[in-house]
Amino acid sequence: MTLIVLAIIACYIALMFKKYRTKFSVILTIALCIITTTGATLWGLWAANPEGRVIFFYSSIGRKVFILLIAAWYIADLLCSLRIIRNYIEYRKFNPTINV
Repeated sequence: MTLIVLAIIACYIALMFKKYRTKFSVILTIALCIITTTGATLWGLWAANPEGRVIFFYSSIGRKVFILLIAAWYIADLLCSLRIIRNYIEYRKFNPTINV
């Protein structure tokens, strides 16, 4: 699980610094981020034991803490999405002749 989380963080960082040439790529990337977070949320709710505890980074956390972590992840998605949109707008400003 730890390696997967680190890989997702690395992917998010790479996505934030990528140049986006089309609106489709921007929408697809943002949707991928949200789908990944939703998948992690569903996995955590499914994997919780009967007491409502989830194993996360080799330790057991409660459902409330897990929900707070997921909320923070959705906020990170929002910030990444804003950065991706800003990158697209900056790209379009410097390359206005390329068709969308």
